Amino acid sequence: YSCTHWWTKNVKIHGVEVNWYSANGWGGQKIIVLPEVNTVIVFTGANYTRKVKEFALLEDYIFPAFK
Repeated sequence: YSCTHWWTKNVKIHGVEVNWYSANGWGGQKIIVLPEVNTVIVFTGANYTRKVKEFALLEDYIFPAFK
């Protein structure tokens, strides 16, 4: 049995606040939708025993790519 929840969040990208919504599954699986920048980001990892900071990856590598 698995359960996925949808969440909403605001994030700042280059000083501009952007709304997103995400589905967060077990083991680090995530779907992140940023409609304002026409982007969908998917993490399909199987991190069942360790914490991976997916949001740090977004902030360090993906968000800086938006110009």
